[in-house]
Amino acid sequence: MVLFATVHVCGIYLCNEEISEFVPFSSSEQYLRVKRGERVDELDRAVKDRQVVFEQKEIAEVLGQQYQFPNPAGEHVRSACCEVSGMSGNDLFERMRDVAFALTREGVKAASEKKDKVIVESVRALDEIDQVLNVLCERLREWHGLFYPELEKTTKDNDTYARKVVRGRVKEDIMGGELESGDEERIKEFAGSILGLFEERKELEDYITAESQKTAPNMSSLLGSVLSARLISAAGGLDELARLPSSTIQVLGAEKALFRHLRTGARPPKHGLIFQHPMINRAPRKVRGKISRSLAAKIAILARVDCYSSEFVADEIEEQLRERVSHIRGVSP
Repeated sequence: MVLFATVHVCGIYLCNEEISEFVPFSSSEQYLRVKRGERVDELDRAVKDRQVVFEQKEIAEVLGQQYQFPNPAGEHVRSACCEVSGMSGNDLFERMRDVAFALTREGVKAASEKKDKVIVESVRALDEIDQVLNVLCERLREWHGLFYPELEKTTKDNDTYARKVVRGRVKEDIMGGELESGDEERIKEFAGSILGLFEERKELEDYITAESQKTAPNMSSLLGSVLSARLISAAGGLDELARLPSSTIQVLGAEKALFRHLRTGARPPKHGLIFQHPMINRAPRKVRGKISRSLAAKIAILARVDCYSSEFVADEIEEQLRERVSHIRGVSP
């Protein structure tokens, strides 16, 4: 005899043309355990030695039963839940509210534990460190330039400039003003703080590289860890990136140019963040658009593989991409 069944927050309902049976849950935790794929005593007793057709596919698979949605049990519970469960409207509302809160907490916890979200926040922290460093290094150059203006012209790299400031003045015949010992020590302390921030940036970049290689190995193999992390950050996460079409991935990071194109009719952007890849930035300008489209298409594939599979296919995809890029370069006018 086949029974139709559905699992509700208040219990398990089974029925057919001859039987109508309800097995209540003792608490909302029982329902949550079932939702997690666990077996509970109430559920095992309800299906023991019976052929049951469940409305929930996951539960049917756990118990080795059949699945059908919708089925008569589920339709009856949805139309007359209080009558079936024997619970008052208020009690049923309280049970549903408890379950909703619990499922929301579990969902938030699961989302927060996803490593791609860690990458997103790390990349944003890296960008903010870069902004702070730019401002502080500019201030250091202005301050130290009062006493040693020649160093500004001979040292363009900010990290190197700060290191030279910490080491102290190496020339005596300079154009700037006289630097008193108190002024020099304060400037050195300021430069030392900037160097500490450069070290923090390096450590954060190493962390992003390691996490990106673990979370998105295929993308990291093709693009490099940092560029992969930036694409994940721009999309809001690996799941979000995997759902994007290649045309959107192509212009991620070039939103201002894209909106300007839509608003004013200006030329559309050919690439966004992916311009950092050598295949694009080292290519002749006239073929960068075609290469960008090809690269974005491969990124879309690899993002989906990284998100939904543990398979490593980057080598095969990269070989296909190189063949395509060679063809584009060969046939370009």
